[in-house]
Amino acid sequence: MSHLRKIAIAFATVTTVLACTAVVSDDAVQCKSDDDCTTRGPDFVDTVCGTNGLCGPKPAPPPECTKNSECGPKGPGMVCSPLQQKCVSTSTEGTLCSVVYGDPLADGTVVFGLLSEIDRLDTLYFRQQQHLNAAKLAFTEYFDKSGATLPGGRKAALVACSERFPRKAAAYLANIGAIAVIGPSDEARQRAVVETLAQGKVPSFSPWMNGNPSAVIPESTNVGWIASFLRPEVVAPLNALVAEQETRIRATRTITSGIRVAVIINTPTTSTFNAFAEYGDLMDQRLVFNGKSAVENQRDAACGGCYQRFGTSQAPKDVVLKTATDIKTFKPDIVIPFADIDWGAQLLPKLEELYAGETVKPIYAQPFLQIEDQGYKFLPVNTDDDIRQRITGIRPVRDNSYEVFQNKYRDAYRPKDAPDKLGPDPNPGAGRAFETALLLLFATHAALVDKPTAGPQDLVLALKKVTDKASPTKVTLNDIPNGVARLNAKESIDLAGLFTSFDFDTKTQSAKAGWATWCVTKQATYVGGDRVFKDGTFGTAAYCQ
Repeated sequence: MSHLRKIAIAFATVTTVLACTAVVSDDAVQCKSDDDCTTRGPDFVDTVCGTNGLCGPKPAPPPECTKNSECGPKGPGMVCSPLQQKCVSTSTEGTLCSVVYGDPLADGTVVFGLLSEIDRLDTLYFRQQQHLNAAKLAFTEYFDKSGATLPGGRKAALVACSERFPRKAAAYLANIGAIAVIGPSDEARQRAVVETLAQGKVPSFSPWMNGNPSAVIPESTNVGWIASFLRPEVVAPLNALVAEQETRIRATRTITSGIRVAVIINTPTTSTFNAFAEYGDLMDQRLVFNGKSAVENQRDAACGGCYQRFGTSQAPKDVVLKTATDIKTFKPDIVIPFADIDWGAQLLPKLEELYAGETVKPIYAQPFLQIEDQGYKFLPVNTDDDIRQRITGIRPVRDNSYEVFQNKYRDAYRPKDAPDKLGPDPNPGAGRAFETALLLLFATHAALVDKPTAGPQDLVLALKKVTDKASPTKVTLNDIPNGVARLNAKESIDLAGLFTSFDFDTKTQSAKAGWATWCVTKQATYVGGDRVFKDGTFGTAAYCQ
């Protein structure tokens, strides 16, 4: 029997019991035996005669188990599912799952799930493995480095699954008692995961997405969460930055009809869903310059089409050269790269090479810094003032938490064949998995303080207690012991993420972000300014020097 069918049967049983309790009669005595109830008609199906002479619902069967150790006689790898109150196997049965932290079989263990592309056959294995590593690092920092324990001395375990089969993996995690799930990481799989987890009210916390499908899925309230800001929220602060650069360009260049803007979008050939392409469609509609939308600029014959979108992906040198040549031929004043490694590793250097002999070069306006964290650093920013002045962007308002995480990650994942060397820089997905895991650990802790038997929806209710903006206790990843102490004292805390201010909007069930601009220094570091986006503007313009 599949895990989904088990969940369906469990819920059907509950529904039947609840329906029977609605049977009401004004008879003083309805029955003397169960048969008397059966003969009273269809409204009394599945009722039995109670000691009070009234027909009522059959008593629920006793739970098969209440703790994992009671499942030992059933065989190895069995746990007590809080969803079904039955012993279920932790065998993955093709879901491609593995325990990556803790022991889910121990009594009282709080199980967390993770969905990502972490199997070697998954398309994005080389990137999403960092997603898993960072979530595991969060558990290590919380319990091993900080010495924290969950209330009642309970332990935690993290079970990770490939999201290649999202419904099967989500059902498996729900059945073994996961209190929450980190992921999925792929937007195309989010709806399937939320629909499955909604049957057990197990919340899923996904990374950066276009939107939240939970709003249109029945019974999914408090199930589908975006542990970040939504992708469309980037456009408004980007428009403010573009407006500043447009003013700068018009003051320094001869513009006859309008400035020209190129957007670079990732175009992976292996994905069935291209979130970057959807973002490109969004840009066409909402990006504003020359006083009108990008799509209107594209149709503007007066400037020969002032807007164009270009694609980039891992490609041979001749293909990269052609793309760079096409962009240069378009003569953009501003280039907006919504792209990751393909942009910085290939296209940006080639574009700068083609522009080397030109007097007028494009300004790069990066929508979100951590999408492309290396490309600009590899340019000669230490010696070329012009390059630094042409690179700017927006990023979420934050302290140096990401840099601290970055250092911890590189130290934790040193090369096995060279342990004296630091490991690779984490990618943005890793950062989001780390901050999401910390959020869930703190929320679980707060829920268990208030209710020792806390379940998935108790964790959801506790989100407010660990993201309280009015709390004087501001917690970063270096403040874990202090945050735990405040929760144990039944006080609220304000948890700060690496990218995200966890200020959840209840309507969209997503977090919000504040925005600031940034520049790159001679030391090849990104420095955020003091200007914060508010009421459609960053205030007085300040250009990179």
